[in-house]
Amino acid sequence: HRTDLDKLVIDIETNGTIDAEEAVRTAADIPSDQLSVFGDFTHRDRGAAKPANNGVDPVLLRPIDDL
Repeated sequence: HRTDLDKLVIDIETNGTIDAEEAVRTAADIPSDQLSVFGDFTHRDRGAAKPANNGVDPVLLRPIDDL
């Protein structure tokens, strides 16, 4: 079982009309735009507070391995 999966390496080649950073940004925007019809997916900071569980039993939110 590998545990050294803490980075993502992407090899990008372009024809020069846009730079690699813009290509990645555009590629990331496409699924975001497509999924926006289902709701408002705004960027949240990792440190932002999680929304309330709205009456959901906390046991249901635990990973299966912990049960």
